[in-house]
Amino acid sequence: TQKEILDYLNNDYSTLKTNYKDLYKSVYRYNTKTKEINGTLNNSMWLNKNFEYNLENIKKASDDFYADIFALNFNSPTSSKYINNYIKNKTFNLIDENFQFTSNTALALINTIYLKDNWLEFGNDLDLSKEKIQFTNSKNEIKLDYFLTKQETGKIYNNDYIKSFRIYSNNYKVTFIVPNDDYKIKDVFTKDNIKEALTANYYNYDTSLYRYYTTTYFPTFNGETKMELSETLKNAGIKDVFNSLTADFSNISNDSLYLDTVD
Repeated sequence: TQKEILDYLNNDYSTLKTNYKDLYKSVYRYNTKTKEINGTLNNSMWLNKNFEYNLENIKKASDDFYADIFALNFNSPTSSKYINNYIKNKTFNLIDENFQFTSNTALALINTIYLKDNWLEFGNDLDLSKEKIQFTNSKNEIKLDYFLTKQETGKIYNNDYIKSFRIYSNNYKVTFIVPNDDYKIKDVFTKDNIKEALTANYYNYDTSLYRYYTTTYFPTFNGETKMELSETLKNAGIKDVFNSLTADFSNISNDSLYLDTVD
């Protein structure tokens, strides 16, 4: 089981351990000015008290991959609350999920990554628009707060379908694309138009690119997605670990264990 996973990752255990420590250090960010953590990676191992484990090997994995270890009775309703509060705390209230595991679950591994960044201009937070701006989508109308950049000077890229404009901030670049008259977003949001907008030279001396003073508004937004990855991993060649007859977790438990779900 271990060999199958390491072969898929094209790594040996020692290299994986070293690379993870480098990843952990690269993600961690502490803002000395605001006294806030802006980036952190967290692993946790949740053991069902009703199973027996090789605690020496589990402790080694915990040390190698900076994982917190907890032993709970998964039959108890308070277990779910304890796990939820732990994950919520580690993600600074971003993940407020109802983690529930059955009594047949022997071990749950939970990995979280927390990243925080700010939209800044000259070291200051971007202003919000004075009033919410009405936005119409295919189903209804909603009103949102919009970030408001200072007036920028630059060139607009044009083709028959779109106009695009680019701003730079803190080593990031954001390209805005709007449809020309008589076109809708669904008509112009194509691979070719996106490629043209992203590869256009906004700072050349081509006189066909007109210079504008532009104030950019863009909406505040939230994003969320949920994915079940078991089938993806099976299709990639990691199969034995999901099969109760072929999975081998004897290094952590004498019970017959296999991987049920990855999401």
